[in-house]
Amino acid sequence: MKNKNSFSAPFETINTLMNEKGVSAERLAYLTEVPKRFVLLLQSGDFQNLPSRPYVIAYLKKIASALGIDEQSLISEYDGMILRKNGGDRLPANRFAGGSGGFWQFAIAAVIIWGLAAFLGYRFDEIAGIPSFKANLPSSVSSSALEINGKLNQGDSITINGQGINTDANGYFSTTVYLTPGVNSFDFAISRFLGGQAEKSVDVYYSPSS
Repeated sequence: MKNKNSFSAPFETINTLMNEKGVSAERLAYLTEVPKRFVLLLQSGDFQNLPSRPYVIAYLKKIASALGIDEQSLISEYDGMILRKNGGDRLPANRFAGGSGGFWQFAIAAVIIWGLAAFLGYRFDEIAGIPSFKANLPSSVSSSALEINGKLNQGDSITINGQGINTDANGYFSTTVYLTPGVNSFDFAISRFLGGQAEKSVDVYYSPSS
């Protein structure tokens, strides 16, 4: 009988060790959690119908452990057989990758990336630029109640004197404040998602009517 490390193909080693230990394909599949159909393919040497190399290597490691043989020797035998079947120059490509399919996958990915870059470029200022706003405030009033209203870009947020102001879906806001006689200062801070913050101060003079 041959030495365990002298076989030229994994299926010879696997078959010999299974016979020596009285392990059936069903039993080996149970012990290793390798699907039985793949155990049978390894036994018969039908590597063309096995999954890609990383999966086969994982199966061989489990089988080597279950049969008590060095996993690296089993993997080396598998690679050696595949090299001979491919003319001795390269290991097989992942059969799930596909030949011309790889080009189309690359082309589709390139189109998606280009489209995303164009979209982000178009909306860069809305997402990461410096915000601005329009607010209607008079320089002087004679009523203590002052309505402040204006419009932001969608997605921006605003505070007036540190207090957050709600905006509607289109960016419009409105709030009423009550003035004290004399100069009333309003500090506006507008923030943009992923962007900067703009600040502006406006003074409104309140002179009560007599």
